[in-house]
This record gives sequence, structure tokens and C-alpha cells, in this order.
Amino acid sequence: RQCHKSYCHLGMVGRGVAWVSVLVLSVWLAVGVSAGCDPISPQKERCSNNGVYQFDVDTCACFDCFYGDKCESENKTCTVLATVADGYIFQQYFEDRWDDPELQVLVPAWYRPEYQDPYVIPPFVNPLNMRIQGTLAGLHKYANNANTTDKALVVADGSTQTIRALLASIAKKEGKPMNVYARPPFYPVFKDWASENPMWSQFTNSTKLDPSTVIEIVTYPNNPDGKKYEPVYKDAKYKIYDMVYYWPHLTTVDAPLNEDIMVFSSSKLTGLASSRFGWAYVSDPALAFGTISFLFRETFGASADTVHRQLAVLRSIQSPTSTFFEYSRDTLAKRWHELEAVFAMQATPAQYTLTSPFGWWFGWIQCVTPVQGKSCQDVFVDNGIQGEYGDGETGVEGYVRLNLNLRESSWRILVGRLKTMFAN
Repeated sequence: RQCHKSYCHLGMVGRGVAWVSVLVLSVWLAVGVSAGCDPISPQKERCSNNGVYQFDVDTCACFDCFYGDKCESENKTCTVLATVADGYIFQQYFEDRWDDPELQVLVPAWYRPEYQDPYVIPPFVNPLNMRIQGTLAGLHKYANNANTTDKALVVADGSTQTIRALLASIAKKEGKPMNVYARPPFYPVFKDWASENPMWSQFTNSTKLDPSTVIEIVTYPNNPDGKKYEPVYKDAKYKIYDMVYYWPHLTTVDAPLNEDIMVFSSSKLTGLASSRFGWAYVSDPALAFGTISFLFRETFGASADTVHRQLAVLRSIQSPTSTFFEYSRDTLAKRWHELEAVFAMQATPAQYTLTSPFGWWFGWIQCVTPVQGKSCQDVFVDNGIQGEYGDGETGVEGYVRLNLNLRESSWRILVGRLKTMFAN
């Protein structure tokens, strides 16, 4: 059951006209369906504060190392997962505001069942696309992280899907396969996608190629290490700026970037990774149209349900009363203070070094003293911590990435594991 205000939001998103909202709300109230209607509570106590109650299947999804019908028991010898970049701190924020009417989202069966126009502006200018464009432009102005003026907007089912489509669209536009370069340490998926179809592109480690044959992916700030790098190929014909982490709760936003291709994602901004939603601003309208054409052939783009949920959340976090960015930044800062204190417990010389900047989503940790026959990732697994990208797949050896954006229960276990590891 959801509040009737969800329908008001639905009318605004679906049509972009205020009177439709009033009409839908009036009909809804007239039939009396809204009586006794409540927002859905996360019911934290039902899962002992160690899990999330999933009302659609009537069960608790327990956090790492907890089990039982109510997540009431802890496995003291389990391995805590600090791998996938899920934004659990953001989930905590939205749970705490579960009764906020601006965050109530309901998508009834009759809502937009037909195939939708591609989400690319221009040329597809319709009320929903204009609502998307206005929400995203307002968000970037609020965050002061990107100049969106005079650029086409492409919306897709995720930023990684968008980058893949851009690689294919560029190759088609150029009429030849392109070399794709990313500075190490890089997000390993870039290498996978750049190499999946030799008719489009191939991944390269070389820094001495003809720039006219190069697409450089510049992740800003970089995943996994959180640093801000300038392009290696300054004259590359195409530079794709992956800016999914360039938000004020994850890094210092020095100034709005104004690049020819800029890619963003809701999964890193708000943690809503299950509702696939990414977007790109592209200076070349032909390239933008080629990108959405590829996406449309592959998946038909983001679903109308996803767009409705995402727009409600994205409008909410840029409202004058929202504390989303402050809450997220402060929570990560507290964890970093604690993390630095734990790393300082090591005997001198330290065997493990935090190399990522303060407040970053991940701990990018260097294993200073190699262990015979083990990767840096293996060493942490031996101590009950499962990290990621510790086997050289980012283009560098001797490091491991830990996700710090965990639920509080999992974070406490991770800190405990690190203390035991360093004490030994």
C-alpha cells in the first residue's frame, strides 16, 4: 500500500503537465481508495537491525555474516564481503526517510505499457523526455559538477551499458576499429568490453599510438584509487569521461567539467543499482543518436518504471531541504577517520598502506610486503575479508580494493577483521 501522493508524482512524471496530476489525484480521492493508505516501512527491528525486510517476498535479507529468520545470529568466522560497489550508506539514508512523501513511488499496471520513444534529446522531444532533461540539468547545476549546455542527452539502462554503446557507435562513425586506452589502475570491465568485438575496438596498454586512432576512457575520479588524472592521450580523437563518482558526497568537486562526452550513473550517485539508469551528455548529436540507436537495439533502453522511480529520487535529493549529500559525505568521513586509526595500529614499517584519498568510496590498499604465492587479495581473504581487483586485472599488481560503502553492521565486522589482522 502506498500514499495517494505517489499518484500525484506519477501524473507529473508521466505527462509533465500539472493539471493531469490534479485530475488523477481527484479521481483517486473520489473513489476513496486512499483511506488508511500508508507508506511502506523498512521494519528494521523485524530483521534485528542486521538485515532488510523485503516485503515483496516477506523475508529478511541478512547483511554479511548474519543469519536466521530475523538475522538474529552472527557467524563469527565468516568472510565479510567488501567487493561489489553497492551503495549501502545511501540505502540507510532512504530507509531513515521511509515516510517522506517525496520518496513514495508506485507504478500501477496501467502506466505506460507501450514502447517508449528513445531517451535521446534531441531529436525526441516529448513531455517525459523534457522532464528527464530538466531533472538532470537541475541536478548537475545543484552539484556544480558538469556543464550540460548545448549537449545532447542520452539516457540508458546504466552507465556501463552507455560506455559500451559509445564504443560501438564511435567505431561505426569512424568506419574502423579503434584503440581503447585507460590509465592503470582501471576498471577491468573497460578492457573486457573494448576487446569483445574486434570490429569495434581493441584494448591497448600502449601510450605511443596515433591519437587519431584512440578512444581514451578517463574515469574522474578514478576507480579504484579515487585520484583525479589528466588524460594520457591529450589529443585523442575521442575521450569518454566516466564521471559516475564526480559528486560532492564522494569527492571534492573543483569545478564543473565541460567535456565532449560525459557519462553518469544513478547507481553511484544514489545507490539505486537495481533500477538501471545512466546518462551521457554528448557534444556531437550524430554520435548521441548512434549511441541511443545501439542501446535501443540491445535493450530498448531504460524502462518507464525505472525512469519514474529514478526521477522521484533525483528530484528529492536536490530539494532545498534534502540532506542526502551531507549525510553521505559525513558518514564516509567518519568511517575514514576510523579506518586511518586502524591502519595506524600496524607495527613499523607498515605492511599495508591506504593509497586512496580521504573520504573515497573505496579503500585502495597496497600490500607493501609480498607474500610468497599469494596475491594481495588472497592475504585479505585469509583474514576473513573478501576484497576485489587484487589479482592484477586493473593493470597493476600488489593492491586490493575494499568497498567502504557498507551497512553499519557489516562495517563493524570489517573494522574488527582489520584490527585482528594488523594485531597479528
